[in-house]
Amino acid sequence: MSLRSTRITEIFISGPLTVRTCADYTCDIVSRLEHATAAALDLSGCDDVDIAGVQLVEAARRHAERRGVELKLAAPAAGRWLEVLELGGFLRAAEPSDRAFWLHEAAAS
Repeated sequence: MSLRSTRITEIFISGPLTVRTCADYTCDIVSRLEHATAAALDLSGCDDVDIAGVQLVEAARRHAERRGVELKLAAPAAGRWLEVLELGGFLRAAEPSDRAFWLHEAAAS
């Protein structure tokens, strides 16, 4: 029998996540994922977002996946996040896994 402890690393973003600020968050997000087995990205403190913010979250998602880290959003995308996702076409033909990540929709079985 083997036991594995899963501690969720919480990553909280506050302030704007835009083309002007994304670089400020990149290193911190990557370093927080380095030793995590699971992580929750809390975007509730993010008061503005543009397509660069969505791209940063998508890049973090892919980085986590390559490292075997389960990355989830602490809450489904809403407000400005949802607006940018829709305007950017991220939800138009989204895979079930993308909808599960961004919207917390259950994947069809």
